[in-house]
Order: sequence, then structure tokens, then C-alpha cells
Amino acid sequence: MAPAAPDSGLGPWRWTLHRPVEEEPIWEGLLWEEVPGQWNLQGNPKQKRILIEVVFEDRAAAEAWQSVHGGNIEALAPPEEWFVPAPIPPPIRIRDRFLVTSETDDERIEELRAANPDRELLIVPAEMAFGTGTHPTTRTCLRLLCDAARPLQREGRPWRCLDLGCGSAILSIAARKLGAEVVRAVEIDRVALNYAERNARRNGVRGIEFVEADLLADESAFADGPWDIVLANIFSNILRPIFPPIRRALGAGGILLYSGILRAHEKEVRTAALAAGFSDPDTVRIGKWVTGRCR
Repeated sequence: MAPAAPDSGLGPWRWTLHRPVEEEPIWEGLLWEEVPGQWNLQGNPKQKRILIEVVFEDRAAAEAWQSVHGGNIEALAPPEEWFVPAPIPPPIRIRDRFLVTSETDDERIEELRAANPDRELLIVPAEMAFGTGTHPTTRTCLRLLCDAARPLQREGRPWRCLDLGCGSAILSIAARKLGAEVVRAVEIDRVALNYAERNARRNGVRGIEFVEADLLADESAFADGPWDIVLANIFSNILRPIFPPIRRALGAGGILLYSGILRAHEKEVRTAALAAGFSDPDTVRIGKWVTGRCR
């Protein structure tokens, strides 16, 4: 652990709390939705406890979080004194089409291409946006996107894809490579959107329309339909209210692929989808996470 920094108001500051392991899904959902900083969950199977850690930029933010959730806070040294880059994970195969990698070394990328001549690379290094392919929600969305695009490719007709909460743009990039004529990638976070645009260039993909918008406040993000496939790898509290505009944006027979949903929220998401006029979702469950497909 990093040595403690002087007790000034400046950060970073680490908040920690131990809780029973049964609460892990609840805390993971809360952290995904609410924490504006870096966080981590560590399990101890022998003690049946988890350690929850959040790093905040300043003491005031850490203390505000502590006032609600309890726990302890401590000052840390500046990140440059303790950050160790995470190792690059092995590449991930998606159906018979893609190989997802976080590699940035040109020589290593060419080695991967040579070793996988029948697959297209999706190069998405880990930066300040969600969606490098390692998370089960992203992997499952990519697989279902490949499945949904296959009959459209066989028909040979142009198709359109709307990616809501695009993050790294990995799904939008895949959609273009799968033949989507029009792709719109919507993201509320400007930093993430800049990263998404870099990823498109990194993968040699043009023609994605990148849009900065708040899905809960700006229905223009759903405009210019009908869309054949809508992707929504977002939190349940964002997804549930936007089922109606997604429904209006989809064309006849259009497909919605949603993910980023914890099992604890699966039932309420399904109820909202049915209420908006979608078919009963087909679901894929991996660990704590749920991905749904409906028309």
C-alpha cells in the first residue's frame, strides 16, 4: 500500500469498509452507479468478508462518502508514487469473428493478426471508459451482436445501429465491422467520448456518429430511426426510464440488446421492458451479471 501523504485536504484519499461477502452484489451495483472515483472489491473466502476500497481525489469527497456509509479514510501518496500498470489480459475470442485485445504494441498486434488470420482485431486498450471486452457484460453483448447481425448480413440489406452509453465504443466499432451502414454512438461523458473516437481511429473505422447527450434528458439521441439494432450496456437506473424511447426508435422487428444489469435488478428491468411493449427478454446470466435480448 502507498505511504501516507501529509494530512492536507489534498488527495488522493482511500475509504475502506469490511462487509459480509453476501453483500458483494449490492455494493458492486452501488459502486458502479454512484462512485465518481476508482474502487475495488477484495474477497476473503476464509473469513467470508469483503474489503471495499474507494479512492477519492480530495478529503471532502471521502468524508462525504464516509458520512453516509461509515468506514475509514486515510491519506495516500500521489498516484505516481504507487501506481503499477495492470498486465495486459490475454485476447478474447468472440464467436468466429473477432479477437479483442488491449495491446498497443505494434509488433504484438501484428503477431496477433498473423496468428488469427480468420478474425478481425478489436483493439481497445484500458483507459477512462468502460468496455475493453474483459467484463462479462461487454463480452456477452459482442456475442449477441454478432448473432443479431448475421441474418442482416445474409439478407444483404443496409442496417442501422444505435449504441447508447457507448463507453469505449467497442460495440459501435464491432457493428461497423459487421456491416452496419449507419452507427450512432451516444455517451454523456466527454472524456469517454474522446477515448471512443480514438478507438475508432485506432481500429481503422470511419462512419460512426459520436454524440454527447444525456439519455434521460435528451430524446434527440434516439432520433433519425428506425434503427435495426439498439445496444444499451448501461446501468439499470438509466435503462428502465428509456425503454419507451428505445421502443419508438426501433423499426419493425428491431432488436434491443441490453446489459450492465445486476441479477438483483433483473426482475425490475424485465417488468419495465414488457411495460414498454417489448417481447419477453431472452437472458444470458454470467456470475452477477445479466444481458437481455428482446424485440
